[in-house]
Amino acid sequence: MSRKLFWLLCVAVFGLVGCLRAEGLQVSAEKHPAWEEIATKGYVLKHPKGLLVDRSGVMGTELVIFLKNPPVPNHFGANLNLLIQDLGGQQVSLDQYAEISLDQVNRLISNSVVIENSRKKGVKGEYQRMMYTGDQGVYHLQFEQFYALAHGKAFILTLTCEQTNFEQCRGVGEGIMNTFVLK
Repeated sequence: MSRKLFWLLCVAVFGLVGCLRAEGLQVSAEKHPAWEEIATKGYVLKHPKGLLVDRSGVMGTELVIFLKNPPVPNHFGANLNLLIQDLGGQQVSLDQYAEISLDQVNRLISNSVVIENSRKKGVKGEYQRMMYTGDQGVYHLQFEQFYALAHGKAFILTLTCEQTNFEQCRGVGEGIMNTFVLK
């Protein structure tokens, strides 16, 4: 595996984001007609109206959706991130990507504890789901990630919340994650 791919994977995990595999992958057939839709030529994602969506590319992300609007200053903002990582033409399997991602979590997230790391089947394909806790600076965080590979890219969709608030933000966060569809 090349050094470039290794560092791209480091950025993916450090950027706190997650993913899914196969063309047309949809985690859930659940529909949210009243939600706002973000549609690009590569994916579709829906979220509740009124949430702040940052598409500035902060930390290499495609987008960040803050689950509390507006985010509270000097507090961690529970969010859902999407990172799209170009694999540079390298043939990487979902198993390899998941293994490297797990290694990166263990090396880059302080006090990391993996809760779940399993293969899931969506409506039209497979993806990896990983849940873990760990520390970033003064924050004790919990992460839920979906990883998928399609079109020579890795799609990493991550829900990140403080550990003490994870169950409160999980419903909306997973609801958004379950609308994600690769084209």
